[in-house]
Amino acid sequence: MIITNLNSDLLPLIKADLTSSVEVKIACGYMTAAGFSLLQPELDQFICSSNKINLILGMAYFEGLTRNDHAFFRALDHRFHLSGINTLRVAYMRPYHGKLYIFKRVNGDYRIYLGSSNTSPRGLASNIECNVLVHGNRSHPDVRDLLLFFNRLNRSPISEDYGSVAMNIGTIIRSQGGVRTRRRRYLATSGAHLRYLVLSVSVNPRSGLNWDRGTRNWYEAYIPVPMLIQRSGFFPPTGQPFDVITDDGQSFQCKLTGTGGKNLTSHPTLDILGGWLKGTKLGAVGLLPGQTVTEQHLRDYGRSDIAITRLSPLEYYFDFS
Repeated sequence: MIITNLNSDLLPLIKADLTSSVEVKIACGYMTAAGFSLLQPELDQFICSSNKINLILGMAYFEGLTRNDHAFFRALDHRFHLSGINTLRVAYMRPYHGKLYIFKRVNGDYRIYLGSSNTSPRGLASNIECNVLVHGNRSHPDVRDLLLFFNRLNRSPISEDYGSVAMNIGTIIRSQGGVRTRRRRYLATSGAHLRYLVLSVSVNPRSGLNWDRGTRNWYEAYIPVPMLIQRSGFFPPTGQPFDVITDDGQSFQCKLTGTGGKNLTSHPTLDILGGWLKGTKLGAVGLLPGQTVTEQHLRDYGRSDIAITRLSPLEYYFDFS
């Protein structure tokens, strides 16, 4: 079946698939807030039903987003983190320009749209497009290959979590002369200009807030630092202590540790950061010493990431309020 927006629109098909699927994977070169607004009732119902959705923005890191789309995806990313199962990622290693919509039914069958339609009002309804519908179970060769392709896109280093690259995405400025892009990609050579970022809190069984659970002091913890941030120059060099002020008035020191600075830990002991996150913050919503920290604890608390502001080269503000 070919969907061109001439013989039939892609939009009603995707809306119908959202209501009848248990898992959705979408990777598009371009996604917009306006495009998702057309799917809003069905998308809200899908997420509220505890179904799983994975999204990949293909060109945002390389070409930027409008301010409105920035705000929309920041809010959506926060909502996804609270769910504990949904993800929003950004193509990072190379631009991704494809358009792929994957819907999994309760019976295990898949409906997959592959073609030219971006997740935008024009792509879903008004442009003349060319999309092919592939359907079948995982044994269908095309279904199998497309699932493998999406899973490859959905991993580092090809893509990164939206929260870890959000501050490195340029903002498209609209002016009388048309559209121009202001690029803000703060890598190792220009990281000194980056003042704010968001790091996700890990509750994997034996890492992050559950660091080597059973063999370490329960309060010992670290925050994973994505490779992009490690290289950005946002933090001091690995091993260099810096001062931290928290949203509730506490103060202590932290530093980057591990290969390349992959872990953010407290200094001089490893239990200070965990004491703040697990004892003070998550303890307020019922986490008890010795318990494994779970996604449910983060949902009860109301957030799963820490906003970090650099006040000076060796002073940072941590917001986990």
